[in-house]
Amino acid sequence: KAGKFLRMVKLLRIMKLSALLSSVEDALFTPALLLTMKLSKVMMAIFLLTHWTACAWGWLGHPDRHQSTFGSEPHEISTCEPGGSCEPGITGSPWLRRYALELEPVIDQYLFSLRFATGIF
Repeated sequence: KAGKFLRMVKLLRIMKLSALLSSVEDALFTPALLLTMKLSKVMMAIFLLTHWTACAWGWLGHPDRHQSTFGSEPHEISTCEPGGSCEPGITGSPWLRRYALELEPVIDQYLFSLRFATGIF
């Protein structure tokens, strides 16, 4: 629990960053710079939210977190529907196994999660 508390304290430091950015905006008051800074803040917030959603989606799709009798072994990619899942229906194993991605490198799994998260937003 102490570790979770420390992580929360680190997240609260992000709030201090907002105050620092406001002081920089006040010191360098030009309309173009203000617009650029505001746009950068919005883009960074969207990126962080998308990243966190992708990480959560990847965590939820990990096969070790689910108990399922269907699809208990990794699928061979050659047996899957091109561009689709390796299992029929909408119930069964988690998405990493369903789409034969659990044996792929972590970066590829993250990119698939990021594509999903970007589609949500």
